[in-house]
Amino acid sequence: MQNGLRVTVETLGCRLNAFEGDALKADFSRRGYRVVDSGDPADVIVINSCTVTGQADRKSRNALYRARRIGDLDEDSRPLVVATGCMATGQQATVSALPGVDYVVDNEHKAGIAAIVDAHLSGEISPPSAVPSGPFAYDQGEHTARARRFLKIQDGCDNRCSFCIIPFVRGRAISRPLAAILDEARQIIDDGFHEIVITGVNIGRYLHDGVNFATLIEKLLALPGQFRVRLSSLEPDHQIAPAIDLLTDERLCPHLHLCLQSGSDRVLLAMRRLYNLESFEQLIDNARHVRPDLNATTDILVGFPGETDADFAATCRAVERLGFTHCHTFRYAKRNGTRAARMENQVDDATKQRRSNTVRKLAATNRAAYLRRLLGNKQKLLVESVSNQIARGYGECFIPIQAPCADSSLVRGFIDVRISKLPLPGADALRAVPVEAIDNGSKAACAQTATVLPT
Repeated sequence: MQNGLRVTVETLGCRLNAFEGDALKADFSRRGYRVVDSGDPADVIVINSCTVTGQADRKSRNALYRARRIGDLDEDSRPLVVATGCMATGQQATVSALPGVDYVVDNEHKAGIAAIVDAHLSGEISPPSAVPSGPFAYDQGEHTARARRFLKIQDGCDNRCSFCIIPFVRGRAISRPLAAILDEARQIIDDGFHEIVITGVNIGRYLHDGVNFATLIEKLLALPGQFRVRLSSLEPDHQIAPAIDLLTDERLCPHLHLCLQSGSDRVLLAMRRLYNLESFEQLIDNARHVRPDLNATTDILVGFPGETDADFAATCRAVERLGFTHCHTFRYAKRNGTRAARMENQVDDATKQRRSNTVRKLAATNRAAYLRRLLGNKQKLLVESVSNQIARGYGECFIPIQAPCADSSLVRGFIDVRISKLPLPGADALRAVPVEAIDNGSKAACAQTATVLPT
């Protein structure tokens, strides 16, 4: 056990990386380390990197440079620096050559980083290959500051989209056994968490011993307890269609992040995506038929090689028609080893930036309209924090909400609220009042309306 040594785990990128970063913090905490915020003085710095875009690479390198500069100030107190994650996996030689980086640990061995650090600080040499490994060797335990918990069901991806580096750094698709998933879900519920976020690289392709994604979600929803299930990013192929029907269950959150990438069938074909715009629209339309309050968000990749103004116009029409309230907009960047990196007609940076700005503006307009439609609606607010007599968190549609409440014991609990006002200027949270407060004509009843699991 390490006696209070300080460790920082800085995570970049997706929810899957966030889950793995949280699990690393939990492992360090169990071993006696004190987990501190990024930027605080630390004895160990772990950079959990991302490589999905060129910008992600730059952010990951900058994080490693910052860690190195801490060591430059005082060599005697220089922290141990560990690089892991997708950039560290895909660019091991480059990352290893960075001054100040002590260990480079790939994704396969990421779960063993705390053991590697323990061995190093004890004067031993423990290469990554000597520690427990695998995509499901993580245990978050109760050591998380989040109000919700991630549940990893699979890793890797067998799609070979022409622009994407992720299959090269995450490997082939592998699904976790159903029994292990259900056991962890039960533990999450027993630990007092109300929201379970299903995560992985390509979760809709879950398949283990004949159990597919829809059956898995159905079995999770059948577990006893007061909780809800939220799906992270999904690929819009036919495998997820049966799961959309499960949105009739109120415990499955009506928020889908379906990755469109482009509204042009010509570009989708060049990207080697497994759908066209019509089939994508059918998935969204079916979901809204089941849940009219559905919040749809997406990924958009602008400036793909050969993307014309007409192609981009088709994307804009799709964003408007489908009403995405948020578009995670990427500007295409070459990823070495991918097909798109070798394509002709690369789009210039100024055009990429202009198209990215346009998509973001369209999404902002969609979001404003969606928030107006939520006025007067009931939401189940998952409380993430309580300060200044205001509870803050997210409703089931994954929209931030704040409501009057003075009881900090409600963190991780539910409050039934009714949306009363749009966000204040410069803010993003809808304003609401507890349903009990409306019924009683009082604004001090949130404690009576909350459902709190034992801690």
